[in-house]
Amino acid sequence: FYASAKAHAVFETAKSQLGVPYQWGGTSPRTGFDCSGLMQWAFKQQGIDIPRVAADQFHVGTPVDLAHLREGDLVFFQDSTGYIHHVGMYVGDHKFLEAPHTGDVVRYDDLNSPYWAQQFAGGRRIVPLDAPSAAPSPGLPAGAGAIPAAAPSVAPTAGVAGAAAPAISGTPAAGPGSAPTPGVPQVAAASAPAPGTAAFSALQRQEHSFHRHTATFLAAIKPEQVTAPAPAPVAAVSGGTPVQAAGVVAPSGSPVPGTGAPAVGGSADQLVGQVSGASVSGGVASVSSTLLTSGQEKFVAKLASLTGLDPKVLSAWCLSEESSGAAQGREAAGNFNWLNIGYFDSGAGAIAFNQQFGSPVSAAEQTARFLQGTWGGASTGIQHILHSVGQSSDQQIMAIANSGWASTGYHGGADIRGTYSELGDLQVTRA
Repeated sequence: FYASAKAHAVFETAKSQLGVPYQWGGTSPRTGFDCSGLMQWAFKQQGIDIPRVAADQFHVGTPVDLAHLREGDLVFFQDSTGYIHHVGMYVGDHKFLEAPHTGDVVRYDDLNSPYWAQQFAGGRRIVPLDAPSAAPSPGLPAGAGAIPAAAPSVAPTAGVAGAAAPAISGTPAAGPGSAPTPGVPQVAAASAPAPGTAAFSALQRQEHSFHRHTATFLAAIKPEQVTAPAPAPVAAVSGGTPVQAAGVVAPSGSPVPGTGAPAVGGSADQLVGQVSGASVSGGVASVSSTLLTSGQEKFVAKLASLTGLDPKVLSAWCLSEESSGAAQGREAAGNFNWLNIGYFDSGAGAIAFNQQFGSPVSAAEQTARFLQGTWGGASTGIQHILHSVGQSSDQQIMAIANSGWASTGYHGGADIRGTYSELGDLQVTRA
């Protein structure tokens, strides 16, 4: 996967920023980086100018398909409309380096993950190849294996690869972030563009199009908890005890682990009154935001009514798990399991595809049962999320972050909190 000495130098420069916080509009180690800002900065340190935003960077250099990607190539991702909303740098072995989203840091990710695979738009080679080499890259993440021998490269387009493109000039404002990396020449980086400018609008569209779920898989369900390859359908509940799916732990009526209290039966609409600590003043009739899909809006409204959790917290939680093009694709496929119940680090268990997730309302009902402990084998920590009902939004966010729901812990709640702050247009109508 080695490409050239220059491309390797660009990659090493980008790699030096691992762990630097994501910052919208950021273009330097002092300010933090957004996705395209990191790419522009890394190339600039090696004397190569590329445009500022991902959608423009996608038109620089030589097109490269997935099979021919090499270290230092840029990899691009598109939303359901075809808009290029994210860029990273290829490392090798299907890994790439990225500045992902608010609340996260510069890190590696995997092109083979379902999220990225379905959004992959193509690669671009900014620096032409040297002689191919099969030697491993020093920058490959630990544990990465070998990749197939180098395939013939795509011939570069004359006058394009590495061509200079106007970069936004200016001096970065001082702010939190890593100190300049020793040994890496520090070139003046662009400051965040001013509101109302074309550059600001382009960055804003890039950011709004890219609300990535922050935990690839839900860690709440362990593989050993799912014993059947496919669950029996859960009957729609209109009173009485929900019918347990095959292979699902914690049948209705069994004690809630760690509490000694019996699990609650009854219809989903009765759950909120039976959950310890729930205090709700009126149900939620509707929720709306430009960041949510219509299915997410219906799901959040129903789940807020059933559980008493803050609709804005639930909206941020949903967007932290699935958003933008990925959310639209999931909705088009009729999968409304917005909180990724039944997923874990090695894949998806049987209950992840329960038929109750086939509509927003029934998915919310099934999610309420899971949170309450009457279906699916939720841990005690997850059931404690509902103990935060009636508390502040930040306390509810921390209850989710500390529940063990996501293997990342949502980075101490920062991921959900960051998305929460972006939901300024959220409208909630009470029943």
